[in-house]
Amino acid sequence: MFAIAIWSSMQSELTLVRDSQGIKPLYYYLSNDLLIFASEPKAIYSLKKHKEFNLGYRFTLNNDAIYSLTKYMYMPHASESFANEIKQLPLGAVYHFRKGSISVESLAERGVENNYSQPDFYEVCENVEKELIASVGRHLNSDAQICIALSGGIDSALLANIAHTEWGNKLNAFCISFKNDQRSENINAKKIADRHCSSYSDVIIRTDDILLNFDNFMPLFHNLSTIDGGLISNAIMAKEMRDKGFKVAIYGEGADEIFGGYSWFQLNRGVYRFLSYKFNFKLYLYAISRSRKSIYEKNTKLVKGKTFTESLRQFELNRQLPQHLLKKIDNATMSQSIEGRVPYLDSIFLNKIYQQSEPFISSRPRFGILPDSNRTKPILRSLYRKRFQTEYSPPKKGFQLPLDSIVLKYLPEIKDLISSENNISSTLFNADELTNLIKINSNTVSVEQTWLLWRILILEKWFQNFWLK
Repeated sequence: MFAIAIWSSMQSELTLVRDSQGIKPLYYYLSNDLLIFASEPKAIYSLKKHKEFNLGYRFTLNNDAIYSLTKYMYMPHASESFANEIKQLPLGAVYHFRKGSISVESLAERGVENNYSQPDFYEVCENVEKELIASVGRHLNSDAQICIALSGGIDSALLANIAHTEWGNKLNAFCISFKNDQRSENINAKKIADRHCSSYSDVIIRTDDILLNFDNFMPLFHNLSTIDGGLISNAIMAKEMRDKGFKVAIYGEGADEIFGGYSWFQLNRGVYRFLSYKFNFKLYLYAISRSRKSIYEKNTKLVKGKTFTESLRQFELNRQLPQHLLKKIDNATMSQSIEGRVPYLDSIFLNKIYQQSEPFISSRPRFGILPDSNRTKPILRSLYRKRFQTEYSPPKKGFQLPLDSIVLKYLPEIKDLISSENNISSTLFNADELTNLIKINSNTVSVEQTWLLWRILILEKWFQNFWLK
């Protein structure tokens, strides 16, 4: 992972490079002879008050990108930020800036090696295991203390197991649990930590504490790169890591996207295989957004691969993962000066296993027509079964925040923000939509409304406390 800036004094040229997986972000502002770059858009925006740059009048709201946040938790298009004038380098981009002009190159694409014309499932599993062991070894190389974010799921469990059994490194484990909330995964995480980690820290998050200190968490969202509530819970865990002396943390991000960890990777199985690409893609867009508006997104298209599953994998790796999930981890960890490492997105690992694993990223459902979340990631489930001598059965949960409780608490304030004279909602919604939002009753808030109200809450607070200031 990297975001690199190289200055050539001989050629008077600045080169910016971003890694192919999009693990680290990189933004820039270019106007005439002035070039500014940073890892966060808010760092560039903050210079509007700096007398030397005098940028205040040059920044305008990117309303299209911000509107996309009301449908998703992130800005879907690779070059966008909250300001029209601040751009992001796409994945694997190499930009050369010289005398106010830009020339563009690209790094090599992922997964160029394919030594298996008709791969065997167990042969692929063995190769994935071998390459994953090597990747974990590379990511354990550090002068600083390393810990692991242990969710209790397959992905992080395998990383902890491999670090211990293959490299003799029993990492310190951190897990998030929510007080009196069934979404916690700490029970299974503790079982894994007892076998493969030197210590276990259960970071308990109380919803009441979030509500009491909600405004203190708002700086986490000032980049607007993601407004996922999990950013708060991951930042709280990162603070616990830092307070205990850790500088580097291992995360399992990327495994779901590479190996088919989400139920929608089975949309080409069972009855779904008789439906069109277009229809299944609309189902997918609703599943990841909980917004009916997303299914009418004209600028969001699925590039056809060999199968619908492979098309989804490309979409996830090129958009959902770098624009949303990796931004969440990067914002959370860097807010506490923690370096987050992701072995599943190691370039050597991906180059070795990407193409040969494609036929096995989804399983055939045993019964029924609905996708079965307990039959995802067949390759990693096979490795888990081999290394833990048992099947993995707990349902997938993740370090998500209980948004429903927060939205219900802040519903009156959300309505006040929407109705205020200076608001951003009036530029994103029409009058009828705003009226319907104000009429929402706290006793009948649907899941879709909860997600939308959360997004509006973050956007309005960002607009009032960051953009206008």
